[in-house]
Amino acid sequence: MARVVILDGKGAGNFQVLTPKGLTVGRLSTNDMALPDDQVSRQHAKIEMRGDHWFVVDLGSKNYTKVNGHPVQEKQLVSSDLITIGAFVLRFEDEATAKLEMKEGAPIVAGMGTIVKAVGDIPAILVPSAETSALALERSNRTLRTLYAVGKALLSTTELSDLLNLIMELVFKELPAQRGFLLLHDEATGALTPMVIRTGEPGSEAGITISRTITETVLRDKVSVLTADAATDPRFQEGASVFLYGIRSALCAPLWNEDAIIGVIYIDTKTDAYSFTEDDLDLLTAMANQAAIGIQNARLAQDAKREAELRNRLARYHSPDVVEHILKAGVGEGGLLAAAEKEVTVLFSDIKGFTTLSEKLSPTEVSALLNEYFTLMTDVVFEYGGTLDKYIGDAIMALFGAPFSKEDDAVRAVQAGLKMQKELAILMEGRPAHERFAIRIGINTGTVIAGNIGSPRRMDYTVIGDAVNVAQRLESLAAPGKVLIGGSTYEKVKDRFLLKEIGRQRVKGKVDEVVVYEVLG
Repeated sequence: MARVVILDGKGAGNFQVLTPKGLTVGRLSTNDMALPDDQVSRQHAKIEMRGDHWFVVDLGSKNYTKVNGHPVQEKQLVSSDLITIGAFVLRFEDEATAKLEMKEGAPIVAGMGTIVKAVGDIPAILVPSAETSALALERSNRTLRTLYAVGKALLSTTELSDLLNLIMELVFKELPAQRGFLLLHDEATGALTPMVIRTGEPGSEAGITISRTITETVLRDKVSVLTADAATDPRFQEGASVFLYGIRSALCAPLWNEDAIIGVIYIDTKTDAYSFTEDDLDLLTAMANQAAIGIQNARLAQDAKREAELRNRLARYHSPDVVEHILKAGVGEGGLLAAAEKEVTVLFSDIKGFTTLSEKLSPTEVSALLNEYFTLMTDVVFEYGGTLDKYIGDAIMALFGAPFSKEDDAVRAVQAGLKMQKELAILMEGRPAHERFAIRIGINTGTVIAGNIGSPRRMDYTVIGDAVNVAQRLESLAAPGKVLIGGSTYEKVKDRFLLKEIGRQRVKGKVDEVVVYEVLG
C-alpha cells in the first residue's frame, strides 16, 4: 500500500502506511500522524483516497500545506511528491515505490517507523518456485510450522482458558517478546478484557499496562500495527492513555473472525532489546487470524455445553415448549426467570395414607412405585403446559402461568387435575390391594412472587405467596379421588366445568374463611 515518510523533522525516517480510511495530520496526538511543532495546526491536513488516487487536503491551517514548495488547498498526489507541514517534510510514495523501498527480508530498524497493515493485506503463505529466494522460503517454512502448531493447539482442547494460554505460549515461542497480552471483548459488556498476561519476569503481571493508542487503532481500523521504535513515534509520545515508556518495539494484531474483531494479541520488547520486523508482524497476524477461529469455536462449544446443561435442568420442571420459550427469552438478570409478581394457578396433589402404604412395601418397592407415579403425573402436568415446581415427599406442586402466562392457565390447571385422577385410576387397575392408593388435589389462583429464588449455592425456580398456601390447604381438605378449587379459580373456570360448592371452609393460616368448590367434571 502507499505510505507517507517523514524526511525532515522530529521522527525522521518514520512512516505511516495509508489505508482506505485515509490519514489525518496535525499537532494533536489524536491525529493519525501527530507532528509536534508550533507551526503545525491542531488539525492541519488530511490525505484521502478518491477512486484510485490519493489527495492531500488542507484543513484551514494557519501556515498552509505545501506540495513541492507550493501552497495548496487540495492536490492529487503522485509518487515522491514532497508535502511540507510546518517544520516537517513528508514524502508521498505510491504502492510500487513503497515496495521498492522495503527490500525483501530487510528488518525494520529502530527509528524507521510504524507500519499499519489491513488484515487482508497480510501475504498468503508462499508457494515455492524456482525463482523463490532462500530467505523467502525460510520465512514461508517458519510460517507453515507455526500455523501447523497453532492448528494442533486449537484441536487439543475446547476449554477456552486452556486454549488462550496455549496460543500465548506459541506466540512467545515464535516471537522474542518480553511482555504479551491476549485481550477479548466481553460478550456481555463489550469491554476489552485481559484474558492472558505474560511477562519475562514471573510475578510481575500485576499493575502492568498496555498502549491504548495501539489497541484502539487496531480495533477501530481493523489493522495490525508494528512500531519499530516507540520512543521516536510521535503518535505514542503524548496523552495520558499511552504507557509505552521504556518500550522499544511493539506488535498488535486483531483476533479477526469474519467481519468482527473479538479481541487483540499485543506483544512488546523493552529498550535495547529486539526490534520487531515486518515478517514478525505478518506472522503474528496470521497466528491471530487462525487463533480467532479456535476461540470462537471454543466459545460456541462452551455456549452449547451451557445450553445443554440448562436445557437438562429445565426439562426436569417444564414441558418441552416451555423450555424452548425460556431459552429463547433468556434466563439472566432481568430475564424470564427473574423474580417478579405474577398471577398463577397452583396445583397441589398428594397420596392419601402414604405412611401406611410405605409400611406394607419394602423401600425398593416404594421407590419404584413412586417413580412410576411421579412420571405419569409429571407427563400430565406437561401435557397441559404446566411447570413442575417440586416433589415434596409424596406430594407434587405444579404451576400454571409461570414462568409465562396464558389466558386459560386456571382452566388448564383444572384439566390437569382431572386427568391426574383418571390416569391414577388406570395405574391402579390390576394392582394388588396393598399397592393401591388414591390422591387428593387442591387448586388455587392468586398473585405470587415467581422466579429463581435461593442462595448462590442453590437456586430454584419457584413461587412464594398466600395463593400457594391456600392451594396446599385445599388439597388437605379434599377427599381421596377429589379435586377442590378456591373461589378465585372458580371465577375463571365456572363456565367450563361442572362444579359443586362445598361451602366456606376455615383453612390453617387464614383469618377469613375460604369458599371451596369441588370439580365434578
